[in-house]
Amino acid sequence: SARGLVQLLKTVNRVRKYALEALVSIVESAGATVVGAGIAIEKSYQPGRERLTKHGLRIESLARIDHMSPETGVHFVDDNG
Repeated sequence: SARGLVQLLKTVNRVRKYALEALVSIVESAGATVVGAGIAIEKSYQPGRERLTKHGLRIESLARIDHMSPETGVHFVDDNG
């Protein structure tokens, strides 16, 4: 319905900074339950992982970027210690 679409757009707009959070909102608004997500490349310097794991979601990433800059390039999180 048009009312549902407006509500969905408001939700997406509210969390537009965090794409996965927006996707979770869309899925949940359709009546489904999200239990986790697989990410190809995670920007670990953003708070998305913490925000989602606080709500019980499992997050798996193939690669996690710690930080990046034009001067030093891309630096990955070392999960191996």
